Amino acid sequence: MRVEKMNSSQFTSTNFNGKTNIIPGDLSYEPAKYLGKAYKSIENMIKDKNFDLFIKQNHQQNTVSIIARQGKKGMFVEAVIPKDADIYEDTAKEVIQSYEDLQKSKPTFKDKVKKFLDNAGEKFLKTMEIKE
Repeated sequence: MRVEKMNSSQFTSTNFNGKTNIIPGDLSYEPAKYLGKAYKSIENMIKDKNFDLFIKQNHQQNTVSIIARQGKKGMFVEAVIPKDADIYEDTAKEVIQSYEDLQKSKPTFKDKVKKFLDNAGEKFLKTMEIKE
């Protein structure tokens, strides 16, 4: 058996390519036709993002949802459009922008730790104060 040595750059560089996924259950004729026109453009919009777009049709309500999400759990942004609307490209652009804004507003681990340490420091100083 041969084992290849891996250098550290293979572990540290992560290239995430966002994908456009059509949820199984296939799209009916009209949504598929309009999505076909906009698919390449949507694919180019999402290709360098760290999240995916999901497109699914709700047959009972005659709507199509475009959802931006990273992984199976966590935050997501969803836009619902009528199935016969030809606005997939614009809606996808808005969903991508909304999701990116949501990601920016979410506090990072570093922000959470800094806030915790600031609060702990204030409490420590209050307890150590010498009262006259």
